[in-house]
Parts: sequence; C-alpha cells; structure tokens
Amino acid sequence: MLKTRNITLNSILKNIFLIVVFGLIALFLNIINIGCPFRYITGIPDPFCGMSRAMYSLLNLDISQAFYYHPLFIIFPFYLYLLVDYINHKRHFILLFLLTIAYFIVYLFRLGLFYIP
Repeated sequence: MLKTRNITLNSILKNIFLIVVFGLIALFLNIINIGCPFRYITGIPDPFCGMSRAMYSLLNLDISQAFYYHPLFIIFPFYLYLLVDYINHKRHFILLFLLTIAYFIVYLFRLGLFYIP
C-alpha cells in the first residue's frame, strides 16, 4: 500500500520561517560588513562564498554580476529549500547530495583558479 504524505500548513510555515531566518542572518552579516563568517574567522573561503552578494545582484537584476560572485546562484534558493525539507522530513537526500557535490566541484575549481571574489 502506498503511503501519501499529508502536507500541512504548519509544515509549510515552518519551512518558510527557516528560509526567512537564513535570509535575515545573511542580510545582517552583510549589513555589519562581515559577509561570510567562515571567511572572516579563518581567512579561507567556503563553497558558498559570494552567494549573498550574488543574490543581492540578482535582486537588482544584474545577472552577470550575480554570476561573477557565484556561478550556482540560480539554484541556491532550491538548495536551501531542499536542505530545510531534509532537516524536517529526511527526504530528497540524493538530490541534496548531488547539489552539494556540485557546489564543492565549483568551489575547488574556483580555488584552483584563485577566483573567489
């Protein structure tokens, strides 16, 4: 017998709340001019370095600048959604894993070219 998942308003609101909290944290870090806390503390960029600047550029409709800051900017909201959904329901592991691998491949490529703005 197939099990169907009952999507409740509570689970949708919980996901939206977590995504908004992540966004507000990123906004706060940009306002106080820290940017990436990992890079600020260690001096080493992480795989998502440049993502907040890329999203800011996307909001200003500057696609080329967004791509300059991080080439995977366009899938980042989807990645965040999958991450929050996985934390809540333990689903979409393979897709989340493949996207994480994609971020690390881009990260290693950018590190090799010394191209992390």
